[in-house]
Amino acid sequence: MEKNLLFFNLDILDKARDKFISPLTTKLDEGSIFKSVIIFGLKIAALIALLGGIAITIKRMLGSRGFIDKHISNEYVDQAHKTGAIIGLVCGVILSLIVAWGIYAIIMKRTAQLKAESYDGLMHFFYAKAVPKFIVIAGEVVCVLMIYAALTALVATLTGSAAYGPLGQASGDIVRMFPGMDFIPVQRMHFVGDYDYFAIGIKMSLMGLFLSFIALLGFYIYKSVYSFIIKLIIILVGYLPTFSIPLTIKNKGVAAQASETPPSASE
Repeated sequence: MEKNLLFFNLDILDKARDKFISPLTTKLDEGSIFKSVIIFGLKIAALIALLGGIAITIKRMLGSRGFIDKHISNEYVDQAHKTGAIIGLVCGVILSLIVAWGIYAIIMKRTAQLKAESYDGLMHFFYAKAVPKFIVIAGEVVCVLMIYAALTALVATLTGSAAYGPLGQASGDIVRMFPGMDFIPVQRMHFVGDYDYFAIGIKMSLMGLFLSFIALLGFYIYKSVYSFIIKLIIILVGYLPTFSIPLTIKNKGVAAQASETPPSASE
């Protein structure tokens, strides 16, 4: 029996090793623990998106610089603007909570798909399977946020007042996380409407809805280009020749003896 300590064995240590250490090392050898870490990270991101969206919705509504203080309880704001802002607040809170849950659902759905993927090594799983899934998640989240911003701007235009959109500018931050995505048309929407610019507000809202699907298409193109490059790298690495450098170690004594041998008579 293998010794747990230097000179003697303990059955309790054997049982502890078989129960805790052996399964852990087996998972490390199989690589499943690395896959589990990635899956767990995505689940945490989904939970942060849900709880964070709810927290931001509540926080930016209240306080001395919140939406209510600026547009509803402000004594310098006329009654028509306050009435429109109340409608914009109700619609904005509902939309924000739906979007927070929607982003959570998207991430969890893609996480389940990634979990079902086979594991063929950490590098291959991460770069060939996980990263493309990250790109798709980002594209879908950006699309949802842009639709949310466009609808919030539409509410502001229809009420001729302020609408509540605490999550409206998050799509630009996500796009900037990906290098080379400057071509994604992330339009900054305005959540304060004015009937003097009603037609422009409607056009901007509809344009925002259209650009949300263009942004989603852009992310899918980005994912396709990335996957093509990764596949090309895998093929090139597979065809790389194996270089072998033959090394010959000569016996110095034999070499020295050969150098001291006198030339033959024929020479």
